[in-house]
Amino acid sequence: MQGVEAGQSDPDNPFENFVRSLRVDHQRIDELEARIDNVLQRLSALELRPPQGLIDRVMTRGQVDGLLETSYRLRALGDGVAAAASTAEVVIEIEKHSDGTLLVLPARAT
Repeated sequence: MQGVEAGQSDPDNPFENFVRSLRVDHQRIDELEARIDNVLQRLSALELRPPQGLIDRVMTRGQVDGLLETSYRLRALGDGVAAAASTAEVVIEIEKHSDGTLLVLPARAT
């Protein structure tokens, strides 16, 4: 037990450094995802409207269709954020061999 504690408290322990690096990367990814979700939520809340000028009051059928299609796509961005928030956790398993080498197994959803 003392050997394990000593190994974990060693600042040069490559496994502990690797795990610490994974934690930092995970936190940075979570923050980035939150910022992206925020941008998508704000985009999905945008409201499009036709031009307000007197000359621009008449819009062609194609312009109306384009405006509607854009509004639907913007709203779908917000729906995608809600769906992505409920994704499963990912597990990355790591094996430490007796010679000190590490084997990182492929990630899999839980």
